[in-house]
Amino acid sequence: MQRGGRRPGAGAPKGNLNALSTGAHFKQLSATIGALLSVPETRGVILALIDQKRRDRDRFQQIIVAAARPIPNAELSAAICRKLEQHLDESE
Repeated sequence: MQRGGRRPGAGAPKGNLNALSTGAHFKQLSATIGALLSVPETRGVILALIDQKRRDRDRFQQIIVAAARPIPNAELSAAICRKLEQHLDESE
């Protein structure tokens, strides 16, 4: 009987791309991003897209907060803002 280590047959089958959904532990994705970032032209485009997304997110948050501000119930207004921030954090 083997002691320690992974069980034989444990884990995802070879070629399974389920890790792509989060990208957290996806070696192929990391290697591809590293290769793309090594090309100066591609790096500039990727960084511009990231900046644009960040600006869009900030603008969207400002609009929602401004819309929630006139709500007379302060607790409801604060709850809407908290829910928005939670949703934005989850979507990243």
